[in-house]
Amino acid sequence: MLRLAVSAASVAAGLFLAPVAHATPDTHVPNGDALWCWGGKGTIALVTPYCNGETFPDGSYFHQTGFMQGMLQPLGWNPPFCVDAAGNPFPDGCKA
Repeated sequence: MLRLAVSAASVAAGLFLAPVAHATPDTHVPNGDALWCWGGKGTIALVTPYCNGETFPDGSYFHQTGFMQGMLQPLGWNPPFCVDAAGNPFPDGCKA
């Protein structure tokens, strides 16, 4: 019984005393929910919010648009997609 108590205490201490892992976000990939818009944010025609990632060397970047989910609800965000420097969909994808 003593072994079980010591094991349980060890597991609990390991879970609660372990350091928290913090990873830095990729600045090229926008996250509208967290407002990680390293390439800028704003609205299109005062209605559609957008969030851009940091630009790649070739001028392409990830672009994310938001949408209203309903009255008094937070914004929803579409998955980011790659666009060229002019804002057109980039068929080759974003490359570092």
